[in-house]
Amino acid sequence: MLKKYTKPYPTIGEIISGKNFDYVSYRGYDEKRDSPPATGNNTDGEFCGCFKVVNGEIVPLDGDSYYDSEPVIAAEEWTMPDEGIEKGLTVVVAMEFIPASELDEYFKKEREKENNHESD
Repeated sequence: MLKKYTKPYPTIGEIISGKNFDYVSYRGYDEKRDSPPATGNNTDGEFCGCFKVVNGEIVPLDGDSYYDSEPVIAAEEWTMPDEGIEKGLTVVVAMEFIPASELDEYFKKEREKENNHESD
């Protein structure tokens, strides 16, 4: 079960310091919008990527960048021997998710600005 932290949240770096993890499930949660919605006391978050940890250092498994300074809302250590994961970790970090409608409106305005500059 995920351990939920209280503010000030620990960072990824504090949680992984001096440790090794075969696989870390990196998940995001928008507290302000409750997105994705928390179920009961569980804040699962949205899957956003994965990495492993070697001697407390993040090693991306998917080509993305991860920062040990990110605040962690919840975390859980686990194992999945059938998948070759002896030591796994889930971290749920604070993120801001922008609704698609807001993003569509933003891009529409940017295109209009671009079109107006081209006609100058």
